[in-house]
Amino acid sequence: MEHLIAQYGYLAVLVGTFLEGETIVVLGGLAAHQDLLELEYVMLSALIGSFVGDQVLYIAGRQWGPNVLRRVPAWRPRCEQALSILQRHKVPFIMGFRFLYGLRAVSAFAIGMSGVRPGLFLVLNFISAAIWAASISALGFVCGEAMKRAIGYAHDHKYYAFAIILAVGALVWLYHFWQRRRRARRAAILETVSRRP
Repeated sequence: MEHLIAQYGYLAVLVGTFLEGETIVVLGGLAAHQDLLELEYVMLSALIGSFVGDQVLYIAGRQWGPNVLRRVPAWRPRCEQALSILQRHKVPFIMGFRFLYGLRAVSAFAIGMSGVRPGLFLVLNFISAAIWAASISALGFVCGEAMKRAIGYAHDHKYYAFAIILAVGALVWLYHFWQRRRRARRAAILETVSRRP
């Protein structure tokens, strides 16, 4: 495992952040704490992956926004929420959307749909990606010792830890399942109401 992390760690961080993921960056910081990776390269990989991923989403929103929303209607409520915040706080939102859980995945896409100038988004996206990559990587690095202790404790009490992980996973799955059903019911009600004469 250590060999794999040392061999593919930077690529894993880059790809993971391109696809969206704080977890992989924290783990990269933890690997740097354990001297398996260099913290500066973890930060650089996270910066590149996050920056490029959000540029791609911005371009997709700018070029094909309405068509994508027709094909992926589940994105519409979060896009509308992101656009609403963007109208009131353009620069702070562009700088901070990476830190907003639940909105991050669609925010760059929504910003592309909004008509924000490409040059402005490019600059703010780069600055934001640099701040995000440095802070999340550093979090993993600084918390490395605490995480090592937690992992050691979990190993010593592996059956309890496994039961807790299963329970938390089941609760998260149930919550998302409930949210999907709720959105589907709401969409069905709106569609029924819109069809009435």
